[in-house]
Amino acid sequence: MRKVVLGIISIIIIIFLLIIIMDNNYQKNNHNLTTLITQKTKLTGIDYVNEYDDYYIVKDKTYLYIFDNKYEEILRIDNILIHDNKKNYAIIYKDNKVMYLNDYLKKNKLYYEYYDLYTYELIDKIVIGGQNGK
Repeated sequence: MRKVVLGIISIIIIIFLLIIIMDNNYQKNNHNLTTLITQKTKLTGIDYVNEYDDYYIVKDKTYLYIFDNKYEEILRIDNILIHDNKKNYAIIYKDNKVMYLNDYLKKNKLYYEYYDLYTYELIDKIVIGGQNGK
């Protein structure tokens, strides 16, 4: 019985450590991306950064910027025009549109929900996987 309890505790500790390592890697990658964009574009005070489909989505206190993979600005939007991101969705640039992305897994199906940047209304929803009728 004691070995089983020690085994369960060990598994919990390993899972906890893996989560910490993954979070640390994510934070490090985000910091490196912020540093790289600061160097290439001379932007300072970056509040948000995301890389999506060869584009960099960068937000500071005043604007949301879209840069291509050569760090050339292709779009700038005043933050006043952007709807509050209440649910902390990722900001992406897809099909020449800036939008919010919510992706999640539910019952063996992967859901992609795209929300309008200005109104926060659902634009499109894509469901991948799972079995039909279930």
